[in-house]
Amino acid sequence: MIIVDSVSRLLPKVLGNEKSLEEESHGSVQIVQDDEGAQNERNDPTSSTSQKRHNVFNEPKAIQRLQRAERYLEYPQYTKPSEFNNWKVPEVLLSGNHRKIKEWRNNFYKK
Repeated sequence: MIIVDSVSRLLPKVLGNEKSLEEESHGSVQIVQDDEGAQNERNDPTSSTSQKRHNVFNEPKAIQRLQRAERYLEYPQYTKPSEFNNWKVPEVLLSGNHRKIKEWRNNFYKK
């Protein structure tokens, strides 16, 4: 089931909203559109033909990020109950304030 979910996410418009993939730690896919609006793969970032998937791991900036182990991981994921085995979900995540939650996620690696 996990494989089906992972592979199906690579298909154009399966999720309906491309922004749904932005925060996935395993996502190395960049969706682009050609002049006609069709979504395709992009294997060569210098190619003029539009393609949907782009291997970002070959880009210098991505290589630098991959050299730091924390870039492999996302911020911690929490679920209910809000306290489990003396571990508590940070209050900011329970607040419902999306701006503060985003700031918390962005600052998580700076600690």
